[in-house]
Amino acid sequence: FERTEIESVSGGPGGSGHAQATYENGGHEFTLKVVDLAGFGAMTQFGNAFRIEKNRQDKDGFEHVTNKDGTFVAEKWDSDDEEGSYTTIVDKRFLIKAEGEADNFDELKQAAASIDAGKLTSLAK
Repeated sequence: FERTEIESVSGGPGGSGHAQATYENGGHEFTLKVVDLAGFGAMTQFGNAFRIEKNRQDKDGFEHVTNKDGTFVAEKWDSDDEEGSYTTIVDKRFLIKAEGEADNFDELKQAAASIDAGKLTSLAK
């Protein structure tokens, strides 16, 4: 995938912000986004929402929402449209989301995993 667009915003509520980039390859396009949730008090206001467990799978794709080892993860894939999303929250503060079109779900998951969670965590300190 080749990056075709990049955007960053800072100075939101409580100093929060986000960065995102759009990537394209062979007619597929997805967005990779990192959001600092600190200013939103997200884990305090929506903490129970991150404990949701959901599993759905059929011939067209899947949707899984879980809390893996204390980390919120939401995965969604529509194989007919070759479209989906992978979302996780790092250190109860940073949301990482890859969403859009890809050849397969693993491409979105790998894009999200390319964000260095250790560096994000060090930013919070």
